[in-house]
Amino acid sequence: MKQYLIEYFDSIKKFSDFEGKSTHREFLIFLIVHLLIIAVLSCLMLVFKNEFLIKVSTTLLNLYLVCTILPSAAIVVRRLHHLGRKKKLAFTAFIPVAGILYLLVICLKGQPTTAV
Repeated sequence: MKQYLIEYFDSIKKFSDFEGKSTHREFLIFLIVHLLIIAVLSCLMLVFKNEFLIKVSTTLLNLYLVCTILPSAAIVVRRLHHLGRKKKLAFTAFIPVAGILYLLVICLKGQPTTAV
């Protein structure tokens, strides 16, 4: 678990690198740890009965989501670059549900080719 967190934080540190490449493992570890953190913070909201603690956990979740927008976008763009896809394909994430699912399928299934 410690190694996964180290790799997750390494991905976070590369938040401004939109030109490099991201391996399948790097993308998958980032995705899994990111979703686990969201799940834990969301469960905290459900567990607490005190209104103040619910607001605090909601604020923590929202702060985490805002702080990880740029690293998430960067790793998707790097993964697309590794797969030889155009960076503009990352904009499909703005299509509500289908766009995000489409990007996940591409990033998780794809094989690396020559970069465009």
